[in-house]
Amino acid sequence: PGEEVLLTKAAGIEGTAILATDFRADVEASVSPDVIERGEACYDDIGVVNDAATVSEYASAMHDPTEGGLVNGLLELAVASGVRLEIAPEAIPVRSETATLCGAVGVDPLRIFGSGALLATVPGDAVDRATEALAANGIPYANIGTVREASAPAVDLGSERLTEPIRDEMYALWE
Repeated sequence: PGEEVLLTKAAGIEGTAILATDFRADVEASVSPDVIERGEACYDDIGVVNDAATVSEYASAMHDPTEGGLVNGLLELAVASGVRLEIAPEAIPVRSETATLCGAVGVDPLRIFGSGALLATVPGDAVDRATEALAANGIPYANIGTVREASAPAVDLGSERLTEPIRDEMYALWE
């Protein structure tokens, strides 16, 4: 409790790449070829090894959001740590290509495959060193929230409280 929650890169990276490739035919009519190309290039950003190596000496916990996106990743981190995460939705970075592709098919960027991002909780006295290390390694990041004590694990995402995993919104597109 009291630690800060950092997110590297952005929400929905893997989901963006999937939308640009597997669902290209569904989005081509409303999304420019340039945006689709940038979305496809998100496959290049899926790894988190460099992100984790960069913040590992400062972090008390790390997790890579995958299925269910950032929302499930945050909840998994909260459950594993027995805490409540207070998250500021407006602080979560979402790439423009992610927002555009998600908007074209009606899915939430925070609730689609999130591989490529890393969540890390960092004590307050180490946040500056952790963020300086990320910046020095060219890794985009954002401080998206705070760890709080809790009687039951939860994620407060703005006005929404999450206590149960969600179904990744991408699955509906394959049905």
